[in-house]
Amino acid sequence: MSCAGVAVRCTATRSSMQNRRQQYPALWDAAFNLPAIDNHCHPLLRKDKKDVKELEGIFSEADGGALKDSVYTAACFKATKDLAELLGLAEGATWEEVRKARMEWNYDDLCRLCFEKAKIEQVLIDDGIGGVKELAQPVADHRKLTARSPKRIVRVETVAEVCGPCYPPGALHDPIIGGPYTSLQGVVR
Repeated sequence: MSCAGVAVRCTATRSSMQNRRQQYPALWDAAFNLPAIDNHCHPLLRKDKKDVKELEGIFSEADGGALKDSVYTAACFKATKDLAELLGLAEGATWEEVRKARMEWNYDDLCRLCFEKAKIEQVLIDDGIGGVKELAQPVADHRKLTARSPKRIVRVETVAEVCGPCYPPGALHDPIIGGPYTSLQGVVR
């Protein structure tokens, strides 16, 4: 999870609904004034690892040459506009200006700003992806950014990788078919 990604979600929604504010005032109020819970996010990178991943990863899952080309997509144009606003840059700022401005911010201050602007009150963190131990902040460290304690989401796939070999085929009973499970797939239904 990138703190800049949090801000893109927040400002993208705000700017796209600005013209609807008067048409749907109750919806506007609920969407933009109630605190949010991010119900599936990934941990923020540690301060010393914040540049390990390309910033373009906030709007693209591409890598290599495709990631370099992602700066010419509608997603990047929108992210540029929204992040420029968040970072206090002039209208019409370029992606390179956004990248440069981001580097000038203290990382903790930037993360705090993004969470505050998005009004994120709590996060449910999926730390079952590769590289978390080496690159990411511990789940508990996210508490300094939210009003409520962060919670950890357990990935069934990760548990299955660890527990699957513990049970020989047929060792677990399937109450639906009245016999043993024939694969781990039955256990994690």
